[in-house]
Amino acid sequence: MPTRPIQHELEDESRLAFESLLGSWVYRRKTPDYGIDGEVEVFDESRKASGQQFLVQLKAALKTKSQPGISLAVEWIKYYQSLELPVLLVLWVKKSGKTFWRWASDIDLYYAKQTKSLTVHLPNAWHDGTRAEIQRHVDFRRHMKAGRFPRPLTICMVAPSRPEAPFHLQRLCTRVPTLLTYRDEAHVTCSLSKGELKIAFSGYYGAVLHSQQNVDEATVAKRALVGVTIALDHFGAMDRAAELWSSLPELSAEVISVDVAWRILSILTRAGAYNDLRATLRALSWRFEQPELMLPLLPLRFTAPVHRRRQLTDLLIELAEERVRQEKTAEGRSITSYTLGRLWEDIDGRRARKFFIQAIRASSFYAKKAYFWRELGASLFNRRRYRAALCCYEHAYKKLGHTERKTRYGDALMHAGHYSDALRVFERIAAGVRHRAKDKDEAHLDWAEAKIKGYVLAYINELYGIASQDRQCRAALECIERDPDIPMLVRCEKAIRADALCNRAWFNRAVALYAQGKHEEALPAFLVAAATATSDDEAWLNALILSLELHEKGLLATLLTYLTHERGASFARYVTDNAQTRSNEKERAMLMEIAKVLVQQIPMREEALIRLHGPRGTTVIKGPVR
Repeated sequence: MPTRPIQHELEDESRLAFESLLGSWVYRRKTPDYGIDGEVEVFDESRKASGQQFLVQLKAALKTKSQPGISLAVEWIKYYQSLELPVLLVLWVKKSGKTFWRWASDIDLYYAKQTKSLTVHLPNAWHDGTRAEIQRHVDFRRHMKAGRFPRPLTICMVAPSRPEAPFHLQRLCTRVPTLLTYRDEAHVTCSLSKGELKIAFSGYYGAVLHSQQNVDEATVAKRALVGVTIALDHFGAMDRAAELWSSLPELSAEVISVDVAWRILSILTRAGAYNDLRATLRALSWRFEQPELMLPLLPLRFTAPVHRRRQLTDLLIELAEERVRQEKTAEGRSITSYTLGRLWEDIDGRRARKFFIQAIRASSFYAKKAYFWRELGASLFNRRRYRAALCCYEHAYKKLGHTERKTRYGDALMHAGHYSDALRVFERIAAGVRHRAKDKDEAHLDWAEAKIKGYVLAYINELYGIASQDRQCRAALECIERDPDIPMLVRCEKAIRADALCNRAWFNRAVALYAQGKHEEALPAFLVAAATATSDDEAWLNALILSLELHEKGLLATLLTYLTHERGASFARYVTDNAQTRSNEKERAMLMEIAKVLVQQIPMREEALIRLHGPRGTTVIKGPVR
C-alpha cells in the first residue's frame, strides 16, 4: 500500500502550529506553492483589517541543534528579497514544539558568493510579544514605502575606532540639507565594528557594507551614505534613494564590489534616472568589466514600464557600441555584437540580424553554442523567414543537441511546409516523459504544444492529404477575399490547398461550420486557426468553449496547460474582457470561470533572456514572465 512521507506530515503539522500562533490574523495558503507557502493579513483584536500583509515560507524539522537554521538556495533568498511584501522565514520543530523565525530581507549574502546555498540561522524564538514585533516591522516598511517619513532624515554614526568619521558624515549632510541632517539621536544609525558598516533605520536592518578596516574616516563617511542609499531602496523609498545618489555623485568612487554596484545601478534604472545612470556607469567602468555592470540592467529592461524601456535600451546599445569599437580581441567583438543583436531585437529586426551575423563572423566563439543558433532562428522565424529559421534550428537541435523548447524546431519545420517531418517531431515530444525534465513548466508547455500541433497536422493530412507544401500565402488570402458569391467553405478549401496554414481560411471555415450547427467539425478548424497563429486569442477561446461544450476533457486540459504557460496573463485578461461583453448570464459565468482557472494555473517562472560572457564566465540573465 502507498505510504505518506514523514515530511508531508511535518509540513501539515507545521502549518497548523503556525496558524495557532497567529491569533486574529488570517493565514492564506498559496496554491500552487512557488517558494512561498502562504500570506498573512494582519487584523486587530476586533477583527478589523489593518491593510498590513506579509509572506511566509514555512519549514519543519523533527529536531534541531542549539542554533536553529534552515538551508536555502541563494537564488531563492534573492527572490525573497526582491518581492514587494516582506517574507518571514519560519521553522517549526516537532520535538520541542518551538517556532523560530527571521525576515528574509535581513539575510546578508556577502559570505555566500561562492556557494549555491546558505544555512540561514533563525535567532528569534516565537513568544507572546512576537506578533506585536512583527506588526511594528510590517507597519514600518509600509510607511517607508509610502514615503511617510521625515524630510530631512536624521542620521548619526557610531564608530569608536574612527573618531573623525562622524565629523566627515556631518559635513556631507550639509551638502544635502533637504535630505539628511546629522543628530546624535537619529532615525538612521551607521555603526562601524570589525570592518562591517551596518545601516539601521529605527533599529531595523537596512544594509551592511564589508571590508572597511583599511580606509580613512572620510571614506567611511562616504561609504555610510552608499549604505543609506541601498537601505532606502531596501525599505521601498526608491525615489529618495535615487535623489540622494544624484546629489552626491562622488559616492561612485566608494563602490568597491560588483554586488553594491548592481544595487546602485538597479535603483537608478528603476527610478528612471538615466542621466545619473550613465554617469555612474562611466565612473565605475574603470573598476569593473562592463558586462558585469550591465547585468542588472538587462533584466530590468524587460520589466521596465513601456515608456522607460526604450530609453534604457538606447543607453545599453550606446554602451555596447562603445565597447565593440574599443574591443581589441575577436572574441570580445563577437560577444558584444551578440549583445547588440539581442538589444536590437525588439526595435529593428534587420539590424538585430546584422549584429548576430557580425557575432559569428568576428570569431568562432558562438559556432558551437546551440542557444545562439536557436535565438537567431527565433529572430528569423518572427520575421517569417521560415526556411532560414529552419536552418538555424536544425543546427541547434540536430547538430549541437539543444534541448530547450524542442517544439521550436517542429514549429520551424511546420511553417516551412514540411508537415510530415514536423508531425514526427511533435509526436516524439508528446511521447516523452514530462516529469523527468529539469524545468517542469517548460516540459509541460512543450508537451502541450506538441500535442496540439501534432493533432493539427494529422487533421490537415487526414482531411486534405497534404503532407508537405510549398506554401503560397498571398494566393491563399486572395482565395478568401476574391469572388464573394462563392460559398465561404469553398473559398476556404481553395485557400487551404494553396496554404494549409492559412489562419484566416481556417477561422472562416470554423465560423461557417459553427453557423451550420456542425460544432464537432468547427472545433478542429478553430484549433488549426489558433495553432497556425498562436496570438489569435479569439480562435483559442472558441476552441476552449467548444471543448467544454463537446466534453472533450483531454483536449480541454491540454489547451489549458498550453495557454497558461504560453499566453499567460494576457489571455486571461482577454477572456475576462470578452466575458464583460456577453449579454447571456450563463455564457458570462462560464467565461469568468475559465479566466479564474487560467489565473490560478499561470506559473511563476523565469525565462532566459540573454547571456553575457565576462571574467567570471558565462552569466545567464533571466527575467520574470508572468
